[in-house]
Amino acid sequence: MKIRPLGDRAIIIYDKEEISEKVSHNIHILESKIRESHIKGVYSLVPGYCTLTVHYDSSVILYDELIDKIEDIDSSQSILVQKHSNLIKIPVLYKDKCGEDLTYVAKYHNITEEEVINIHTNREYLVYMLGFTPGFTYLGELDTRIATPRLEIPRIKVPKGAVGIADTQTGIYAVSSPGGWRIIGCTPLDFFNPKKPPHTLVKPGDRVKFYPISKKEFERRLNIPTEKKSFKIDGISVFDVKNPGLFTIVVDKGRYGYEDIGLSPGGPMDNFFYKLGNTIIGNPENAPSLEIFTGGLILSAKIKTMVSITGGIFDVYINSTRVNSNNKYLINSGDIIKIGKSKYGTMAYLTIPGGINVPRVMGSTSTDIKAGIGGIKGRALKKNDIIYGKNLIPSPPLGYIIKHVEYYLKEPIVLRVIPGPNFENFEKGSMDLFYNSFYRITKKIDRMGYRLEGPKILHTKKGAGIISEGVLPGAIQIPGDGMPIVMMRDAPPLGGYAKIGVVIDADLRKLAQAPPGTDVKFVPVSITDMPCILKKENSRIQQNIAYIGKRYGTKIGKISYNIEIEE
Repeated sequence: MKIRPLGDRAIIIYDKEEISEKVSHNIHILESKIRESHIKGVYSLVPGYCTLTVHYDSSVILYDELIDKIEDIDSSQSILVQKHSNLIKIPVLYKDKCGEDLTYVAKYHNITEEEVINIHTNREYLVYMLGFTPGFTYLGELDTRIATPRLEIPRIKVPKGAVGIADTQTGIYAVSSPGGWRIIGCTPLDFFNPKKPPHTLVKPGDRVKFYPISKKEFERRLNIPTEKKSFKIDGISVFDVKNPGLFTIVVDKGRYGYEDIGLSPGGPMDNFFYKLGNTIIGNPENAPSLEIFTGGLILSAKIKTMVSITGGIFDVYINSTRVNSNNKYLINSGDIIKIGKSKYGTMAYLTIPGGINVPRVMGSTSTDIKAGIGGIKGRALKKNDIIYGKNLIPSPPLGYIIKHVEYYLKEPIVLRVIPGPNFENFEKGSMDLFYNSFYRITKKIDRMGYRLEGPKILHTKKGAGIISEGVLPGAIQIPGDGMPIVMMRDAPPLGGYAKIGVVIDADLRKLAQAPPGTDVKFVPVSITDMPCILKKENSRIQQNIAYIGKRYGTKIGKISYNIEIEE
């Protein structure tokens, strides 16, 4: 067993570097042992083909402590009885538009389409893991007679339920997403259900057997009525959305603990300013807020309330009056709030007392675009949306003000990196080059990842590809072109490119606030440095705000006053 750090919030445990049922069995036995040990601070276990990724809260358990506990579990002589493996039979429509690559696969192997279908349905497949997207099901082993390479250029959109082939794997797309697998059919079954635990139709260790169905049967199953709940919020209308901006979503702390079924944690791109906005307005630090990317948001207030606006330096207006970012303001009914262009930074946060009122899905209100859950119907804001709240008027919040905000105006932006875990995939000279060079942020950025450009990183003979293993926000993948991609808050829990290092969680916000064209420099730090770094980061909010007392509302005659009492 080999253990390596995956940044400052996860470790990867490696078995033999191969895809086999024996190795998968070992991984799932270890996963069960760790799960049943209930290690405090461990919140998610993500099995891969030959790896187990352990996500942990570094404020609860330190890296060295976690390693000691894992090694004690692995070396223990206790015998764990393997749990019963379920067999799930999956109906598939192989022809018509469902199997757009079926003809290609048949021609590639010089066999008929019927032979491809017969071979594909003639065996049971082990569910090795779930990931890449919510509920995506990795199955093996595929008969080598129909093993087919992936598409050279992935499709922009693969439909939900698609059944695909990638080399010796077969798999099922549980939600619509981009993808490069050869699609030979589709199933009408739902493989991901956010409304009902356990949320996925299959789990790792189960077995799957496909069988063909007709188009008529497919459509019948597809049209079976399902329970649909209307999107209804019992709250107070606070804002009309006049302009949603380029990309505005609802975020809270994030949706943690579901990485093993392919869900990204999500949450705010800039955790510091998100927490700061809630703190100065008197909310719990996990209250839902609006995250505004590059500005453009225009809201019309429907009631009297208070807002905090934090983040980069944006042109912020209340009606025709320009106000400062990183402050809180009393808003009256009919007022117009405009988050304009940015002078520095790309992310802003708008928070109201009690937080934005949207339904919690799988323990979080954060918007997950890939899964279509959280926020407002699982999507970005649209014009004419209504923003709901819980409080009609602001309750007197604690009297916090921001006294100092640290911006990273100087270039290059320095990002601290914990090296690894895929050392063997990079030439030694390339590792030195990576840490001694500047890289520039390209225009190819989103919540999933930021692509950079600069000196090319060379791989060893092992190449850029690895057997899919754990990924988390901050992971720096180096694909075949040698250019780094830093994974961001919506990073998939599994990935198949070698990782040269992981940006520590505290520094990821710097990258999130940096626009395209910004220079970046990576600096290696040791996992043993993290307790000291974490201690400093945890005190940042207290260093940037001042407690000035409490605010009270009072009325003298017909005039209302806000009174702040200093301590």
